[in-house]
Amino acid sequence: MRWIAGGTYTGEALDFARQAFGSSQLDRKVAIVLTDGRSDTRRDAKPLSSLCSVPNIRVVGIGIGDIFRWASYATMLEEITCLGTASPGLYLKITDDVQLLEDSFFNNVTGYICQDKKCPDYTCPANFQEATDIVFMLDGSSSVGQANFYRAREFVENMAARLLSQDRGGLLRLSVMQYSDGQQQRVEVPFTARVEDVLTGLAATLCMDGATDLPAALAFLTSTLQREGRSAVPRKVVVFTDGRSVASAWAAIPRAAAALAENTQLLAVTVGEGFDEAGVCQLVMGQANGFDYHVVDSRVHRVALYSDLARRVVMQSLARKLSKAL
Repeated sequence: MRWIAGGTYTGEALDFARQAFGSSQLDRKVAIVLTDGRSDTRRDAKPLSSLCSVPNIRVVGIGIGDIFRWASYATMLEEITCLGTASPGLYLKITDDVQLLEDSFFNNVTGYICQDKKCPDYTCPANFQEATDIVFMLDGSSSVGQANFYRAREFVENMAARLLSQDRGGLLRLSVMQYSDGQQQRVEVPFTARVEDVLTGLAATLCMDGATDLPAALAFLTSTLQREGRSAVPRKVVVFTDGRSVASAWAAIPRAAAALAENTQLLAVTVGEGFDEAGVCQLVMGQANGFDYHVVDSRVHRVALYSDLARRVVMQSLARKLSKAL
């Protein structure tokens, strides 16, 4: 999906949606409209209430502040969501699109949609179909900072609890490693299927607070997996990284990543905008250039802030990526 970047013909868009609903045979219909509440009503002849004529529909309007931080227009949102009709909808106003990720917001929307029947399960379960060894590699570099390191550590604790507690078939093992400069790599939690082992090991894990040597970390990972990993079992490795490494080692990233066994897949977690895109691509692709960005996108987990790692939706999304077959 690409940004159209044109004028705002909201009525035209809603009428297009109305026509799409025309062929639906279902008893219940839901439309969720994300908008800043503005529309070029002088040139757009279609009414903002276009969806209100669709039988058995619930319209949810989400008013988001625009790029100038102006609040969404309530009057247009009311018209879009059929307020004042026999089947009024719901509109919610938020100031920033980041709020779309908040659990309370998500619960408000799904609670309204499913108010007269049991909601489907939106917990995004990670269903592993085969035995898998999972490794989390924490970046203990000084550039991360101790506060952010401990946020990442807490995220791994939560992920471990989620993955292992839901593993009814005993398919998963999980390990945690930490890396920093060329001489500092360590297994913080050996492979285990017990949540308690992970929590105990991470509680004693302190930030190394050194430089960053990603190729050395990957070499350590390779040797550890050769000793401790199950040979015939897929391996998923989640690396916290900004794609950077000391200058003397940077060019070795793709070679070190490519040296991992074929049944090993690297995923990267990046935080903020200050990461080295080429370095991250080399890490997850195991090659110096010619990246397939569809593959890169499926293997890179981006969050805006370290505090976002505490959001349930971030954990759900990564768990789903981990559960997909190689």
